[in-house]
Amino acid sequence: MNRGNELDIQVPALGTDYNPSFSSAQATTIKGNRTGLVTVIPKGRSKVKLAVKNAGSTLSIEEFDVKKVPPPNIAIQLRGKPVDLENGVPGSSLSTLRVSAEPDENFAREVPKDARYRITRISAKLARDGRQVKAGNFTSENLDLRSWRSLFRPGDNLVIKVETVTRRTYQGESERVKPLTEIYSIPVN
Repeated sequence: MNRGNELDIQVPALGTDYNPSFSSAQATTIKGNRTGLVTVIPKGRSKVKLAVKNAGSTLSIEEFDVKKVPPPNIAIQLRGKPVDLENGVPGSSLSTLRVSAEPDENFAREVPKDARYRITRISAKLARDGRQVKAGNFTSENLDLRSWRSLFRPGDNLVIKVETVTRRTYQGESERVKPLTEIYSIPVN
């Protein structure tokens, strides 16, 4: 749904007479740069019926199921390595975190032009014994926590909330999406 599905529809029996046109009431169709190529962008969530015509005659109507775009996974890294959310991280090494939105593996393989995510707003809170010690908002995937380092104590939790994630679509537009999980708690040791 809302992504560019590139299809190659060929009718070898027509040979050089094959010059297809494509249409659908449930999707936008964009004719490709080669005979038979078409990009189908579904508008709804159900099915897409794609009419394939040649010289004004309908050759077939193909029906496709429409899948929703899978939500991105959030990856949190410290110095290029995944953060262990169960065991936590030493406060002394916690200066910069990278929080990024990663596409579902199959989605990225099937439609790489639609699997581009970016986090544009993150809030972070340092919590100690159920109380907030410090809070901040970030507009980048890289959280600069150097000014927080003197505050970190063993037993604290750094709570990261992913506020805004966007996906760049096949047509270059930004679409707001919701990740699988939005709030992460990182134990400080």
